[in-house]
Amino acid sequence: MANKRGDEVKITSFLSLLLTLLFFAGCSPSVDNENPMVDIISQGGENFNVGKADLNVGSALLRASTAQGLVNLDKQGRIVPGLASRWVVSDDGLSFIFRLDHIWWKNGVQVEAVDIANALRQRWRALPPGPLADEMKYITQIKPMTGRVIEIRLTSPRPGFLEILAQPELGLTNGQFGSGPMQAKQSGKIMQLKLRVIDAKGQPLLDERTTSIRMSNAKTAIANYREGNSDLILNGDFNALPLLQAADISSAEIIADPVAGLYGLLVNPQGALLESKEARMAIAMAVDRPRLLTAYNILTLKEAVTLVPEAMPGRGKLDRPSWTNDNIETRKQQAREIIAGVSGNKKISLYAPNGPGNDHIFNMLKEDFAQIGIQLTRADKPMSGDLILVDEVSYLSNSYWYLRMLSCRYAAICSKEADQMVDEAMANDDLNIRAAKLTEAEAILQQQYGFIPISQPLRWNLVRPGLIGFDASPRYWHPLWALGNRDPI
Repeated sequence: MANKRGDEVKITSFLSLLLTLLFFAGCSPSVDNENPMVDIISQGGENFNVGKADLNVGSALLRASTAQGLVNLDKQGRIVPGLASRWVVSDDGLSFIFRLDHIWWKNGVQVEAVDIANALRQRWRALPPGPLADEMKYITQIKPMTGRVIEIRLTSPRPGFLEILAQPELGLTNGQFGSGPMQAKQSGKIMQLKLRVIDAKGQPLLDERTTSIRMSNAKTAIANYREGNSDLILNGDFNALPLLQAADISSAEIIADPVAGLYGLLVNPQGALLESKEARMAIAMAVDRPRLLTAYNILTLKEAVTLVPEAMPGRGKLDRPSWTNDNIETRKQQAREIIAGVSGNKKISLYAPNGPGNDHIFNMLKEDFAQIGIQLTRADKPMSGDLILVDEVSYLSNSYWYLRMLSCRYAAICSKEADQMVDEAMANDDLNIRAAKLTEAEAILQQQYGFIPISQPLRWNLVRPGLIGFDASPRYWHPLWALGNRDPI
């Protein structure tokens, strides 16, 4: 006679096993913390070039990993030792003295202070025009004091000077040799990095574990992640957000960096309309920020109506534009009346890099502007647009970066008076006077409407569950040596 009880047990066990297999088949692939694979979203090609002075995100991560600076940024965006193991800042903020750690260049030669002085001067000279190069002009002296001690002197105190030295553009080399904390080997379009560690005899050698990185466009990077061929995707932005939504990836794997910076419209008048400050104000009033930012419900985006983030530490009190107190319907009615009173052609253009997110931005703005009597078209080159979509993350945690980015050196609609106030502020040793002058300069620029803020920038990442060493970063900086729970020498 058949054993019905035994048959029932076998069937139940089989079904349990089948359900378990089906459950794990639907789960995200497991991560290999010994050898993680990283895709870095890039719109500028797939090739790394750490020798350039103007680095894309992939090349910046590679340079910071293989040619560290005097100080580094950790996975949470904090200043940590690099070539220097410790440092002292004078009370007046004009002198930074760094003591070098016992570190070797890739060729086995120990790092000396004179090497650092020469490398820093060389890298400084190679920087392209921009806010970072402007900051370096406040250095008056780079002086080796002993074999392992170096001093940098400034003309005036620079809040955030350590943040500047931590930028990957200031990663230092001795000729073609960096000091790590990792070493890279190229395999096709993939860079394979190993951490430099110290053996029992105190000699450097390479760890067996490998972190691999490659640059891809957003569509390819997301496909790699979905297929289990990547453990981490870095540098997602608003332009790639529709692709992320279409991929239907668990929200638990989407990590946004709490960054600050400029995301909005830089005014670059090609005709008479935007020469009018009133017309520029009307455009700022007409942008329906909540509608624009809630089109994708994957991530929370906050609107911006001020040039410098209102929560920025040390920022003085500055009222929002008065029109922000009105609802969008009232604002558009007022903007429509302003534009009707401005003579001339009511057609303007917007430049935004190609991509689905920027297509969305353009279409939404086109609708907003049509409601106030302006026709918006798409420009094919940055400098041919009346408006230029700006998407920049600040590397400084103070107001100076924003005001310098909107100075007459870089913006078509600007104020020489505001620029002078910024220069005076940064030359002043009294931090209270400095903050007051920066706030006054911001107030002048806010009234110029040379930049129309929309929100804070968006930077998102895809993180495989179980990946060790990744944290959301306010600088959207994710050091490769931290992945897989590695510790640099």
